[in-house]
Amino acid sequence: MGYRSNVAYRIRMKPLNNETDDEVKAKFKQFIAECKVDSDTQRAMQEFDTYDEKWRSGGTILEINYDECEIFLEYQHVKWYDDYEDVKSHHAVISKAHDWNKTEENYRFDTAFGRIGEEQDDIEIEYEGDGHELIQLETSFYFG
Repeated sequence: MGYRSNVAYRIRMKPLNNETDDEVKAKFKQFIAECKVDSDTQRAMQEFDTYDEKWRSGGTILEINYDECEIFLEYQHVKWYDDYEDVKSHHAVISKAHDWNKTEENYRFDTAFGRIGEEQDDIEIEYEGDGHELIQLETSFYFG
C-alpha cells in the first residue's frame, strides 16, 4: 500500500496598487492560462479540469475559483512523493506563483502548502506572503 500523506495547498491572488476586482480577475485568468500551457504545470491543471465533485467524499478537493482568484487542493491519504510527475506539477504551480511574486513590487500571491505524513515528525508547512492566513496545520487522533 505504501506511505500516505494528507496534503493541501492554497494560492490566492490579491489586488495591488488599488486594482479593481475585474483587473485582478483578468490577471488571475492570465496566470491560470499560463499554467495550462506550461509543460511543468500542465498536468496539475488537467487534474483540476477533470476533478469530479464525487471525489469530495474521499477527502479530495481540487478547485480553481475565478471569483475569489484562488486555487485550492486537498488530498487525504494520498501517495505524495516528490519524484512523482503529478506532485512535481503541483509544486510547479506553487513555484509559478512565487515567480510572479518576484516580478511584483509587493506579493501578488499568498501561498500555503502543507503535508502531514504517517510518522509523527513528518510534517511540512510552507508559506509565502500572507499564506499563514490560508491554511492552518492541525493534527488529530485516529482510533482504529
